[in-house]
Amino acid sequence: MRIPITQSAADMESIPVPVKVDGEMIQKSLLRVFSDEGLIHSMSEGRRLIAQHAIKVDGKLIEDPSIALQVSQLPVSIRVGKHEKVIQEIEGQNS
Repeated sequence: MRIPITQSAADMESIPVPVKVDGEMIQKSLLRVFSDEGLIHSMSEGRRLIAQHAIKVDGKLIEDPSIALQVSQLPVSIRVGKHEKVIQEIEGQNS
């Protein structure tokens, strides 16, 4: 059984807020995208993997857990450890 993890206020401040313009998503936290895509189980796991240099986006090492993904950057190739996935759109984005 998985127990939900409560994030501290400090953790929440470092996560970019999703930005919508006219109802269309234009940016979302990279960690939130990883979570939505099932590549990580929690934000703390994502931060740990970033600290361990285990996450790359389009072949570039991610070193800052507060990075946001812009819709204009899509599609992107995300590699978490040995798992790789191409993200075509982010949840909440209108086509």
